[in-house]
Amino acid sequence: FHVYTNNTERQADEILSVKYEDGRWSKPYYDCGGGNIWMLTYTVPFFGYENGTYFFKGTSGIDIDLRRVDIDQCPQKNSPSGAPQPLNIFAGTDKCKQRTTECTPIPGLGFRRGSYRCICRKGYYFPDTTIEQKYFNGSTLEEEYEKLMLNEYSTYSIPNSYECLPCAEGCDYCEDASPCVAALNWPMRTSILVLACAVIGLLPPAAVFTFKYQQVKVVRAASPALLRVIALGAFCIYCTSVVMYPPPSLYSCTARIWLREIGFSLTYGALMLKTW
Repeated sequence: FHVYTNNTERQADEILSVKYEDGRWSKPYYDCGGGNIWMLTYTVPFFGYENGTYFFKGTSGIDIDLRRVDIDQCPQKNSPSGAPQPLNIFAGTDKCKQRTTECTPIPGLGFRRGSYRCICRKGYYFPDTTIEQKYFNGSTLEEEYEKLMLNEYSTYSIPNSYECLPCAEGCDYCEDASPCVAALNWPMRTSILVLACAVIGLLPPAAVFTFKYQQVKVVRAASPALLRVIALGAFCIYCTSVVMYPPPSLYSCTARIWLREIGFSLTYGALMLKTW
């Protein structure tokens, strides 16, 4: 620092300058009995000058009200650009149950725990489908977790509490347990399977009959060789009902196409040869 006299000559000021590094930040504390608020203080010393010597005279501080400072308890996510994230000592202290929910911060609630929501992860839905707010309140989870730590009754430890429910098979997003793909009608599929198996069971005896009695005039007139080819084609066609009875997969869908096409070619090809 410098002062200027009337003759504009620069003279050194006899004040010891204090830098930012000379100050100290306090830890957050609750000002009980004063402002009754959470705050922190930055304090710097100041000095006097007498008889050519600097001496400590006291400190000067700035109190910062933390009521308007938000706490982000959610886990920090990596920046898409790879830039380093600012230090957040509260990150990862949320009480969301990470298996089915994830934390999203709520800005503007100030210096308080529970300033977040636990929303359902992808592939899960909120259990209460009748309400509009599809999330768990962070303040509620903080209260229940504190009760659990104090060995008091808490709903936080109840299995499946504050958890979302899985969507139906094939659903990435859902609002309830409704299926996103066509539901399988198992009674009807079972009935068709039983009928197909009954027909399949009759085909080998029919083929054996045409082979055993192929010299009989009636059987010989019907071309027993072509009859056996028709039976083989029918066997392939009805096998499609067997391979498609379980839930569809890549292999069953592929087998269904091959069996259907081969069976159709054998059956109707033999019929055309018979009528030719």
